[in-house]
Amino acid sequence: MIKYLIITFITLLMSTSSARTQQVIDGDTLQIGDKRYRIFGIDAPEKNQICSTNNYEWKCGLVATSELIKIVAGKKIKCEKKNIDRYNRIVAICFAEGRDIGKEMVSSGWALSYRKYSIDYIKDEEIAKSKKYGLWSSKFIEPWHWRELK
Repeated sequence: MIKYLIITFITLLMSTSSARTQQVIDGDTLQIGDKRYRIFGIDAPEKNQICSTNNYEWKCGLVATSELIKIVAGKKIKCEKKNIDRYNRIVAICFAEGRDIGKEMVSSGWALSYRKYSIDYIKDEEIAKSKKYGLWSSKFIEPWHWRELK
């Protein structure tokens, strides 16, 4: 039993990362130390993605990146590994001082629930959409479709 508990504890330590020093890569990707994390269950516009509001084009990908910077700035980040993606990023649920970063991004309208991989944030997306938060105040192409077009 003790051997099992020790193995379980070591596994948990290896699959959880916690740090205060991080870099935001884009609206759904963080760099913590030498590890790159793709936030599980969300998809944000790519950095160079454009949206439009009343025929005015704006860089919604950069705005989404800025919003993620605001969420994590100066906070201790903890990530719980789910898997590894094809780009060798750690796909993880990440928290900024206990607050679910994916939920924050979707609730504020700056990321979409990535239904292909998770249903965790669908309700948050529906609320953001109904209140026209973030991206929902504009015309945009879902990030996964936008990448297909590029």
